Amino acid sequence: MSQANELLTKLQAETIDVIKAQQETMLAAAKQWSEAMSSMVPAAAAAMPNMPSMPNLPSMPSVPGVPDMADMAQLVGDPTEMLDASFAFAAELLMMNRKFAKDLIAVSKPAPVAAAAPKKSK
Repeated sequence: MSQANELLTKLQAETIDVIKAQQETMLAAAKQWSEAMSSMVPAAAAAMPNMPSMPNLPSMPSVPGVPDMADMAQLVGDPTEMLDASFAFAAELLMMNRKFAKDLIAVSKPAPVAAAAPKKSK
């Protein structure tokens, strides 16, 4: 392995470690927030018994050609399926680009240098 390749591999490993740590931190924060909100919402509702319920709120006017929230949820479907489909697409694009880059390198190799003609002596 060349020195440049070793350096690149080390840098990539360090980058992956940093991203993993950031993701773990973000997941922990999201979990704490979700747990806090789950406990606060019922407590807030109990503390305000005279708060109007959602059915008493006016409904949003419909816009022709724009689906309402129930229709939108049905159109979007399961978020996990959407996520998996998006990542499958991205993986296919990445594989295509890798092949393209390798093919480009293969056709871009310099032509062999012809041997120089011998010098004529006087």
